[in-house]
Amino acid sequence: MSQQQQHQQPFAERIVVADRVHTFAQASPPAAQSTALSALPTAVALAGDRVLAVGTVESLGEVAGPDTQIETHPGATIVPGLVDGHTHIVFGLELTRGEQLTDLSLAAAQDRMARAAAAAAPGEWVFGWGVDPNIFTDTGFTGRIFDEATGDRPMFLRMRDAHSAVINSAAISLVGLTGAETFPDESAVGVAADGTPTGYLLELAAMDLVLAQVPAEPIEVRAERLTAVLTGMAASGLTGTHVMDFHPGSREVLELLEERGELPVRLRFSPWCRQAPMRRCWPSSRPCRVSTVAAGVSRA
Repeated sequence: MSQQQQHQQPFAERIVVADRVHTFAQASPPAAQSTALSALPTAVALAGDRVLAVGTVESLGEVAGPDTQIETHPGATIVPGLVDGHTHIVFGLELTRGEQLTDLSLAAAQDRMARAAAAAAPGEWVFGWGVDPNIFTDTGFTGRIFDEATGDRPMFLRMRDAHSAVINSAAISLVGLTGAETFPDESAVGVAADGTPTGYLLELAAMDLVLAQVPAEPIEVRAERLTAVLTGMAASGLTGTHVMDFHPGSREVLELLEERGELPVRLRFSPWCRQAPMRRCWPSSRPCRVSTVAAGVSRA
């Protein structure tokens, strides 16, 4: 019989040692604090992706086997995995499609989009995001200042606040904007002094009017991008997140990822419904392994 069989409890693969371990467990009562201070946890025993025990190197001796590795990190603090309380992981793929233009000047943004347009097939849309609204200081909000850079490739650039965007002349013509569009909320299509559309789209309804005619990003591409996002979150110490929507396409892309294996972080969805019965808001009644355990209703 092996030592581990005799031991019954699995041995740790690793014991990670730091200066301190914060468990966020209930504090010791005052009478026991003096004793507890002498045995504050400084080590975590791990087997695979599970925590076997927390304590000191000495107290974890019972889970240390002959092959257990001891990792020491002087000066380090170990904390439980963090949970991000508000994200839009799938909607964020839409918000960050294409070229990242964060903090670029007008000339630099035009150059970046010129290269994207040159690499695009005829008629293919080009995208950018993170646009600094200050680049429109001299011209006002208009996508036509990108016409020379993008030519006949339709273009959609999202501002860094994600509440507005600009499209170029090719896109204006392709989607048939007239400047006379109206919306039930504060959304608007920007117009010049002569009433012609500038390509400025303010708020979601105006942007959605255009995006409804834009080809969706292939699900395989979205799956790869989402994998990178979730893997990056896990690498930063996040173990879960509250996703504050159930954006169209969420189910499909997440089920595709689940078919490939376990997600690197735990996801909790809170669908965002605008003045619609929950049954209409919810995509379908088909069972889904993706965790959808809360619902929020917006009356905005």
